[in-house]
Order: sequence, then structure tokens, then C-alpha cells
Amino acid sequence: CLGVVSKAQGLAGLRIGWVASKDAELLEKMASTKLYTSICSAGPSEMLAAITMRSGQPLIEANCQIIKENVKHFEKFVREVPHLFSWHAPQAGSIALVKLLTDEPAKAFCHRTVTEAGVGLLPSEYFEFGDKYLRIGLGRRNFKECLDVL
Repeated sequence: CLGVVSKAQGLAGLRIGWVASKDAELLEKMASTKLYTSICSAGPSEMLAAITMRSGQPLIEANCQIIKENVKHFEKFVREVPHLFSWHAPQAGSIALVKLLTDEPAKAFCHRTVTEAGVGLLPSEYFEFGDKYLRIGLGRRNFKECLDVL
């Protein structure tokens, strides 16, 4: 079982998580790798994660509401530009995979959106899923404003 505080709690960038397993050998390998790459997590990140975990359900509910609103915004956006995108709203979580319906490769499209509109999207080439998909995050409070500039 792998868990992080960055998704459900809406704390992108906070790199604190946990792992649980009955496989002692796997846990040892993971701990060894972790210690090889970094001795410890950043103190402020650990403190923010602890505060977040104590906040619990209200924070998760607030973030779920933001995601639900952003799904509605994106559905409307896709209806307005059906020649550009195809998608299915995520059943859970704040990340969606959107199919790009143009001839432009996803990496080029994403480069253009960030340079021309200041909106960052992740092209599918970065996670070895061809060149026709974009990964978008639906958890930002300014999501609609980002759509408005696209």
C-alpha cells in the first residue's frame, strides 16, 4: 500500500508519503533506495504533512468539491472545442487523461500552451503513452482561469 498527502489533500509539491507491506525484503529494498537518494525529508514538509493529516476529512471534502467543479468546467470546455479533445472524467482522483484529436504531437501542443498561455500540461510522451494524450490536473482553484486563456 502506497500513500501520499499530495493528491487527496490538494498539496501538490509536498513530497511526503508512506508505504506498508508484509514483504520485509521489499520494504528493506525500498528503505535502502530511499536512504541512498535522500537521508530525510524536508522538515517543513514533514510539519505540513502532520498538520494536514490532523485536518483529515474536511480538507479532503473541500478538495473533492474543487475537483467536481473543475470537472464541470472541463466538460463545458470540451463541448466548446470537440475537434480538439476527447475525454472521460475520472471516477476518482484529480488527474485526467485527455486525448488530443489534432495532428500535433502532445509534447508540441503542451510546449505551445505553456509558452503562449502560461498553462502547463503534461504530454503522454513523458510517461510512454504515445503522443496523443495530455495529463491534466483538476485540483487547482484557478483551473477555470487556466481554461479561459487556452
